Amino acid sequence: MAADYKIKKIDAMRIENRYAISNVSAGISSRAMGGTKTEDKQKKGMLAYIETIAKDLAETEPVEFTLNLDGRPLLLKAIEVMVTNGNILKENLSQRGSPTSYSDGKLEVHILRSIEPLEIVNLAWELLIEPPEPKERPNNLSVEKSIWLNTPGKSFPVQADGDIITKTPVEIHLVPRSVNLIVPK
Repeated sequence: MAADYKIKKIDAMRIENRYAISNVSAGISSRAMGGTKTEDKQKKGMLAYIETIAKDLAETEPVEFTLNLDGRPLLLKAIEVMVTNGNILKENLSQRGSPTSYSDGKLEVHILRSIEPLEIVNLAWELLIEPPEPKERPNNLSVEKSIWLNTPGKSFPVQADGDIITKTPVEIHLVPRSVNLIVPK
């Protein structure tokens, strides 16, 4: 006999004809996803991505990103733009259900402008430690409908939930409460 369960609805992100639950990014993380060898991933797990990013950081310079956040244009230089549905590194989806930030009708946009240690620590703090309430800051913005992301003059790979899916430019649409999860009562 199956245990008692309930259905919980969570948000998703639509990119062209694909969907993602946790994150979409362009920059150092997407280059690491595409540049890490399969055998390294199998042997080292997440450490393989960290090694690839560490090697890439030494040669990384900020590039121009053009964003449109729910109709608000933004031009900036960065090494990473990551769009998350919830606080992905702190509140993973699990068999206990989903954290509330996965069904809040918002996407968070995290911007890493440089490889300066303080900026990397600040981003890690936002993703790992800080509570999931959205806080509008220059490097952490919220959208409720869509984000258009482009890197004029140079096309970057775009990853979604760990897979390279396309290249910039890309449009990411929030699809509120569109995924049904079966979770224990």
